[in-house]
Amino acid sequence: MSHNSKNNRRKTQDKFTINLKQKTQDMKAIFDYEEVYEYLK
Repeated sequence: MSHNSKNNRRKTQDKFTINLKQKTQDMKAIFDYEEVYEYLK
């Protein structure tokens, strides 16, 4: 029982980590875009 809940918690944490990485990449892409936009002005 406890072993199973431990696995579930790990899955949730992996999902969270993946989402966080994705968000970080999106934010970085937006940031890069704004820097390029400033440079082109």
